[in-house]
Formats: sequence, C-alpha cells, structure tokens
Amino acid sequence: MDMTPTTTLSLHMKTRETSKQGSPPHANALTPHCAPLLESSMDDVRATSAWVASRSSHVLVDSAGIEKVVSTIESIPKVEWDFEGIHYFDNGPLTVQYLFVLDALNFCFWPDKDLNYDHLASGLKAALQNDKSAFDADRLQKYTGPQLRELLRWPRPLPLEDERVRLLHEVGIELERNFDGKASNLVECCGKSAVNLVALVARHFPGFRDHSVYKGRQVFLYKRAQIFAADLWGAFGGQGYGEFKDIGSLTIMADYIVPAVLQQLGILKYSPTLADTIAASGEIGPGTEEEVELRACSIHAVEKMRELISVKSGRQVLSVELDLWLWASGVQCASLQHHRTLSIYY
Repeated sequence: MDMTPTTTLSLHMKTRETSKQGSPPHANALTPHCAPLLESSMDDVRATSAWVASRSSHVLVDSAGIEKVVSTIESIPKVEWDFEGIHYFDNGPLTVQYLFVLDALNFCFWPDKDLNYDHLASGLKAALQNDKSAFDADRLQKYTGPQLRELLRWPRPLPLEDERVRLLHEVGIELERNFDGKASNLVECCGKSAVNLVALVARHFPGFRDHSVYKGRQVFLYKRAQIFAADLWGAFGGQGYGEFKDIGSLTIMADYIVPAVLQQLGILKYSPTLADTIAASGEIGPGTEEEVELRACSIHAVEKMRELISVKSGRQVLSVELDLWLWASGVQCASLQHHRTLSIYY
C-alpha cells in the first residue's frame, strides 16, 4: 500500500438541541456530575497497551518496521472533518447530540457485507434533518429495533441490533438524568479537557467502558469515548464545543481497520495462527488474547510512531492525526483484510 502523504485528505471521522433552548451550564458552575476528574484515562490507555505489547505472543510490534515507515514520511497530511458530506453539522448543540448518538452506535458493521459507517452517519443525519427532535433524550429511551432501522432507512436487522437499541436507551436515560437531556451539557462539564470528557463518558455511560482483562490485568482502550472527543474537535475545528486544551492526550481509536493497515505496513507482525484466522475471515472472540493484543499493540505502535515522527519533524504530532491518516488509507484499500470480532466497543 502506498501511504506516502501527498495531498490533503478530506474524509469522514470514524466512526441535541431540544425544543427548550436552555443555556448549557458553565463548566465552573459545578454540580455533582460536573465535579473535577482526577483520573487520567489516557495514561491508563497508554500504560496498559504498552504492558500488553511487552507480553504479547500473537501480535508483535516491530520497532524496525516503525523506523522504516517513519523514514518515508515527510509530513502528516492535514485531515478535514467532512461535515459537508455524510455528517450533520449546524455549529451548535444539536451537532453535539448527533455526534454522541452516532458514536454510541458506531461499532461492528462487518457482519452485514453491505453496511458501513457511511450508512450510519448519513442515515442519522437525514433523520435529524427530517425531525430535529429525533434525538431528544426522551425519544432515545423508546426506540425499538425496527424503529432504528426505519430511522437509518436500513431494510433488514442491524448487526447487534438489540445492543444498539440498548445503548440508545442508556444514552437517553443518563442524559436526561444528569445533563438536562443534552450531550452539549456533558461536553460543557469537561472543562475543555478531552481526557476529562473521555473519563466522564466512561463514568456515566457503561456502553462506552471499553475495558478488557489480559493475563490477569485490566486493559483500557476507550475507542468510542475517544472518538466522541475527536469528532467534536474535528467537526468544530478545535473551537467551541470542539476546543480541548489537551487534544494531544488522545491515542488512536483501536478498531478493525488500523491494525490491518499497520500489519500491511510491516509495523505489526502476526503469529501464523492469527494470520490464518484473519485470512479465512474467522471470528476472534471478544476479550481473547488475540483480540486484546490486536488493539493494544496498535495503540502502542502508533504511540511509538508519533514519538519518532515528532522528533523527526520537530513538532508535536497528534495521535488523532495519525489515526485518521491510517484509517483513511485502510478504508480506501479494497483488498484490506481485518479481524472479525463481535463487539459493541468498535
């Protein structure tokens, strides 16, 4: 795969304004759910991913492969959030509501060969354009599977449909309980910190608690919680609801595509058994050593890439930028084979 960046990419990020126009709370007007957070969710992701990589037996992070790839990179292309295409964007609270609903549902498309992220993002956009109250918290609590299909204009049951409906209900209930029904209020509570936002989302919404246990130790990955922060940053251009003083703290969002791209580049090496399973489109169970290693080693490898590129270029390189570049390269490669795991987390 030719991954030499030559042009600016304009692509999709990977994957409410209610009828009452109330003002969002100020971040310093603390309520129990807006209390300052002391945990460093991203430190946990980096540390536990490195721990997995140091003990991995199915996936190897190849340091020489990283150096070889980095030596060919002159610069990371600027990536623009493609709100003009498949995403809803109105520069206000309704966009935040849209993105939170989108990222609550942004997982596991592969069991349906025709379904992909674009269908989800554009389907939700069309639903919101047709009915601005479609994602009100009280309505999110009541959707059924057939109603979600109708919302997305999808003709058959969605993969993990019951889980998708459950997560919609969870989002609606918790937004109504603690954030006056609005995801924008949730964002206001983070104090312009992406780390705080990831921790808040994981604290309040169990469906975003992307954890695994590997060889007796808990591993933190937080794919969809991080994507919510990254989507906000991309959609709002780092301003308003997308302004985060610590956007550089986010890691990549460990999914299906990025590990496959890293393997093609020679940065990740798979055991023969794992490689054969992926080549045969065999399923890999969630929480298995192979699955955790694929995701954690991807995070660790890209952190090493980021450090080397930053040294070479003399400027800070964001993992979010690397994630978008790698992901875009992957989805544009029709021959790419990714691992297959039934999971609500990615």
